[in-house]
Amino acid sequence: MSVRRALVDCVVLSLQDSCVLYPCCRGCFSRMQQTDTARWHCSRSCYSCLEPHLDYRYRLALRVTRDNTIFGVTVFGSCLNSLFGAPATDLHSCGNPERSSFPIMAPKAKKEAVPAKTEAKVKALKAKKAVLKGVHSQRKKKIRTSPTFRRPKTLRLRRQPKYPRKSAPRRNKLDHYAIIKFPLTTESAMKKIEDNNTLVFIVDVKANKHQIKHAVKKLYDIDVAKVNTLIRPDGEKKAYVRLAPDYDALDVANKIGII
Repeated sequence: MSVRRALVDCVVLSLQDSCVLYPCCRGCFSRMQQTDTARWHCSRSCYSCLEPHLDYRYRLALRVTRDNTIFGVTVFGSCLNSLFGAPATDLHSCGNPERSSFPIMAPKAKKEAVPAKTEAKVKALKAKKAVLKGVHSQRKKKIRTSPTFRRPKTLRLRRQPKYPRKSAPRRNKLDHYAIIKFPLTTESAMKKIEDNNTLVFIVDVKANKHQIKHAVKKLYDIDVAKVNTLIRPDGEKKAYVRLAPDYDALDVANKIGII
């Protein structure tokens, strides 16, 4: 066998995820073949040379197999040196193990599973180390920029009682009937009706001006412009209810029954 030809017989066993390069033509990028005249010729006869250029090489991908079946492959290129441990420019396999002059690639050995006892031991040692050393060995202190400490605003959920704490809801004791007790019919009250378009009522002590205004609107269906209040010496609260310009206090007083 000539050195230039370098035709070698071998057997390849499960060549996995490999790809090799072989020389190709500069013009048509087809495979270059070496003839008996020691020249490299293109398969389409468009280019020939003594030595193929290293920059022009073709990539050939080999099929991946996961079983131990012995099969023959034909590969080309100088990158097989590391794969078979010997230089080979053109490597050809004929599927005969006895004629093989190169070591056979064996499938990758499967990693043995770690027994459960070893895993438990490693886990126990880690736990022991954590107990002895403690888990708070590296504590990070918060940088404080103020001497004042403020409690963090944590989540506060609304109460969700399983049963009502009161059997019946409380009644509103200060309704519009309780707010307005009775109208005043004194001489000063009559003068207010005639001169200032104002009605005078005795109201509940706890009632405010807004409540008095709403109570008058609800009871007598009249609009109120302003409400003034005072506490009499006897402890009662007097309310001066000034009506809106659209209403006449005399007509309202007749309707209510004051006059």
